[in-house]
Amino acid sequence: MEKVEEVFLDTTIQIDRYYTLKQDKEKINKELENKTLISSSYVLGEFVAAFIADAILFHKTLSDEASATPMEALIRFSTIASNRPRSYNRIHKLLSNIGADINNKEKVKLRLEMFIENLFIERFKSLDIYINETGCVRANPQIKKNGNLYELDHGCSQRKKPKCDIKAFLELNHNEVADIISNKEPKDIAENLNEISAGKKQPVGRACWGIGDAVIALEMPDEKVVLYTTNEKDYKPICKSINKNYFNPIKNKNK
Repeated sequence: MEKVEEVFLDTTIQIDRYYTLKQDKEKINKELENKTLISSSYVLGEFVAAFIADAILFHKTLSDEASATPMEALIRFSTIASNRPRSYNRIHKLLSNIGADINNKEKVKLRLEMFIENLFIERFKSLDIYINETGCVRANPQIKKNGNLYELDHGCSQRKKPKCDIKAFLELNHNEVADIISNKEPKDIAENLNEISAGKKQPVGRACWGIGDAVIALEMPDEKVVLYTTNEKDYKPICKSINKNYFNPIKNKNK
């Protein structure tokens, strides 16, 4: 691959450049040095609905009197999120990088509140270029504190029918969408795109979230921009379909 000057950061990299193992953070940030960093409102929307939503749920668990310590809260959280292993993994990463005494409940709680209220999104937007072609409403969440707990409303669901630009974005990129559908991989994303293209589904709520990796790959401005991700499983067939490149800075692997 030619020397990369511009990189598009997906949700996994936007999490892991701050909240993962030290050695992996160092690999990622070394690869990002002296490059033009690009991401989007759609990626931020995914980040909000996953990472910030999990942090808010963990804050609720930590605030419960039944959680005497952050570690006890983590054990309880693993039960609450037993069917969502990614959620547990994200919170484990966050606690490892919280910047507070991990045994001090109040210090961890205060630090977590600082992250929820501004630092998560502030760090996310440490970019050179921020794309907003989809107008994703989840990128502008309503985070409210009700008493001692937080409530998150990201504004996107089948019921609420958000005013975003995802339908126009997919229509604008209809040739590439057709290529992904034709390639039939990843199967669930290709099937969702096919149903949306056929008008059987509207691209809102879960129907939109289910095509997220395809949307992010389509957002890359041109073939010279490389997608940085740790999610090779889904992006490999998508990028192959639309002739774009991806790179995993932790494994130092590209295609």
